[in-house]
Amino acid sequence: MATSLQSARQNARLSSIKSAMNNSIRAAEIYFYENSRYSYDAFCSSTITQDVIANINSNGGKAACYVSLYTGTDYRVELKSVDWAISALFNNRYYTVNSTSGVKVFDTANLSTTNWTNANTACRNQRKLLASPSQLRTLYLVGTTAGTNRTPTGFSNSSTGYW
Repeated sequence: MATSLQSARQNARLSSIKSAMNNSIRAAEIYFYENSRYSYDAFCSSTITQDVIANINSNGGKAACYVSLYTGTDYRVELKSVDWAISALFNNRYYTVNSTSGVKVFDTANLSTTNWTNANTACRNQRKLLASPSQLRTLYLVGTTAGTNRTPTGFSNSSTGYW
């Protein structure tokens, strides 16, 4: 009985986390048009985003938000001009959301080192999506804030400082 009650509580927490993450999509659209000159510039520090992160954390997860802005000097040329993501680590699984997708479970595949175009092609061939640069950044952030050895396989802070 206790195990099924615990399982039900875990499922309710996960549902709350996913709902909050899905709501962030609409909140980001409103934010984009009403604030910051048509950009997500300060979206992560907005009240609605902080509420989403607080919801995730209060339900036993670890959350992170990140906005990348292409300024013309960023060496990561594959970044969109504006890109945001919120990711969560809950019960040893990674969840991520951005403006182009609902909540997705992140899994890893060993593609070794490759470029953005080849990685997109490899993911498409497996009927999967490649996470956006902001999603990759937030997945790294939630893994490192949750403690060592919690970062997804293959994520490291390289000498280039990408993450």
